[in-house]
Amino acid sequence: MKKSNIIVLAVAAAVSVFLLALWFILGFNHVDSPVDPLVTLVWWIVIVAAVLIINKVEGTRRERIRSVYVGEGQLFNSELGLVSAQPGTSLVGNVASIVENLDYGFGKQDFPEEDQFTPRLLVRTTEYKRDYEEEQGQDQQGRSRTRQRVTWKGEVVFPKGAGSREFNSPEELHAILATA
Repeated sequence: MKKSNIIVLAVAAAVSVFLLALWFILGFNHVDSPVDPLVTLVWWIVIVAAVLIINKVEGTRRERIRSVYVGEGQLFNSELGLVSAQPGTSLVGNVASIVENLDYGFGKQDFPEEDQFTPRLLVRTTEYKRDYEEEQGQDQQGRSRTRQRVTWKGEVVFPKGAGSREFNSPEELHAILATA
């Protein structure tokens, strides 16, 4: 969730708490019917529902942005547009480079014309995370060693109804792309 969404929802919740407290402090609970606390409860439910809906929609939007179409020597992503594959880098490395460098902005590139780009397959990434762990010990220069761990899950979709295959690691993705 964006920081502005969190701030707006927090202010809305704080205002509703303040108004409910003011309702009791001013003694309206002795004069007025108990509808106001019910309205406040409904408002809190609306706020919680809004948070859940925003999280779900944002997660879906980010998954769509992480989709990479793979063609001969080119890749397409809706945020970055048409990108040439880096020579000397594996197909998995090229796709990873795109997924790592996404800003998740709201700009969108148009899909290229068929004469410019023909996709062979689509790599949909549902989860991508790169972690660095420090290992015990040091290397020859006296620096602490770090180990990189990549969590990468998703599916590869083949064109013209040829199906799809799920992957749960970069190695599985590499094996799928090697046979495609």
